[in-house]
Amino acid sequence: MTKACTDQVDLYDDVRYCRGKKATPGVRPYFFQIPRRDVISIPVPAGNAATTLAASITITDNFVLVADKKWHRIDLVPDKGKFTPESQGETYSKTSKNSASLPLPGTEEEASALASQLMNDDSLFLIPQRNGKFRLFGDDEFTVDVAYSQDSGDAVTGTNTTTLNISVPCETAPPFYAGEIVATDGTFSGATGKLITTPVPPTTGGTTGGTTGA
Repeated sequence: MTKACTDQVDLYDDVRYCRGKKATPGVRPYFFQIPRRDVISIPVPAGNAATTLAASITITDNFVLVADKKWHRIDLVPDKGKFTPESQGETYSKTSKNSASLPLPGTEEEASALASQLMNDDSLFLIPQRNGKFRLFGDDEFTVDVAYSQDSGDAVTGTNTTTLNISVPCETAPPFYAGEIVATDGTFSGATGKLITTPVPPTTGGTTGGTTGA
């Protein structure tokens, strides 16, 4: 007799797609990066504690960062970045290999130094889909591997780029991060990519923060 599994959670549901609704390809022309040493706590998706399929892969809590540390914004060549997760492993032990190709404009000092730093460091990455929803690469279980390549180009009509190729194992496809992203330019929503608060220059007597009307 087969023993019943009493600890399984059934989150399956209909997955429908309305005609006329767009699934716009690509990512926005930037991403956020932060060294793991600047992060105190990494939030996780709801997983089997969720009540819906979508909620199981969504992170709603915020990152807890070391005091005064922020996410770094890195600009990309427009319409060239992408992520390509895929399953890996054997039955009952499968995970997801979450990869992304992130081409930076140019091969100058800053792009070259960033690539050189990242290839032997341990960082986390937030990459926005075209619709503004951010996906997280890296967690407490696995370290993100970073490799890079540079292309000087060979003609004025060619390309000149520094491409970061990142990959990391994960229990799921890259989780959706709906929390806050604290960056130099202000605090952004991971659910929409919109600015929530803007930084205000320090004044005598302390530092304050402003809010946007959006």
